[in-house]
Amino acid sequence: MLRLSQRAARRAALCRHSAGPTHRSPPSLRRSDSPWHADRRLSSKMDPLAVASDLVLEDLLFSDADDTIVRPWGGSPKGRRPNKKRDFVGAYHRLHRMYFDADASTYDEKDFERRYRMPRDVFNVIYGAVEGEGRFVWKRNPVTKEMQIHPLNRVTAALRILGYGTPGDKEDEFIEMGESTILDATKEFCQIVVDKFADEYLRPPTMEEKARLLKLNKARGFPGMLASWDTSHFEWKNCPIIYQGQHRNRKGQTTLVLETVVDYDLRCWWAFFGTPGSCNDINVLDRSPTVADFLRNEDTLKAPKPYSINGTIRDWVYFNTDSIYPSWSIFAQSYPYGGRNY
Repeated sequence: MLRLSQRAARRAALCRHSAGPTHRSPPSLRRSDSPWHADRRLSSKMDPLAVASDLVLEDLLFSDADDTIVRPWGGSPKGRRPNKKRDFVGAYHRLHRMYFDADASTYDEKDFERRYRMPRDVFNVIYGAVEGEGRFVWKRNPVTKEMQIHPLNRVTAALRILGYGTPGDKEDEFIEMGESTILDATKEFCQIVVDKFADEYLRPPTMEEKARLLKLNKARGFPGMLASWDTSHFEWKNCPIIYQGQHRNRKGQTTLVLETVVDYDLRCWWAFFGTPGSCNDINVLDRSPTVADFLRNEDTLKAPKPYSINGTIRDWVYFNTDSIYPSWSIFAQSYPYGGRNY
């Protein structure tokens, strides 16, 4: 079936509302030597409906090849599967009964911390910041008036994806959320967490915090030490085949490297994640944005006040590392004892 272009439909509509204007084709379509066009120009006071039909026919015969064809509005694309009937309210009550029903919960605090990858106190802080933002609002469907997905289910699905690295559709049977819905919730969850907590946790320590850490480490026998600097390998079980070569470490596992600067309380002041597992600590250090940050802002390494080590006065802090790191003034390497590094 022939479909009219936008230009033909618009010109036909204009002619229906006009009393009988002289018909003029677009410049690209006017042909003075065409008998058909000459006959139509002689009929300047003909019926508007006849003019409209002639314009439509002219557009079909002489339209350009790049004329757009508009798909009629309405309905889903052909072949799309119908929506699944999910019990969003039932999924929320089931999740609440398992983990959030106080003493009557099916699973205890140990199970909660294992499956959510964090203590309940930390979860409550994150959930309180996320709830009510973006998609994390419990509201009714404007058509069916039924309650939609609860924010607790969205947060749980996002944490399962981040904690276990599972596919997006795996949680559908338990959380009753579609794959695209879970992936969208995960992306938005990460963005909201960064927006809410970046100013507090993704920053270098202040002078007061550095003074506290230096005082604590001095009492432990390490004057001038700010934190420990090291890398860890996290296994990437679902690594695509095309990336497995560069992500395979010396043990034959596909991993991603996390470089962190961590204090005595296990707080990460600097972090760099995503380096392929085939890189060692030196390779990660060469591309580390932490080092680049120190070079841009040397005040980050300044100690609140000078201190003395073995009679040497220093005004820069240092970090505890293992023996593979280079002999920089900001690194204090571990020493071998009994054939091992401590």
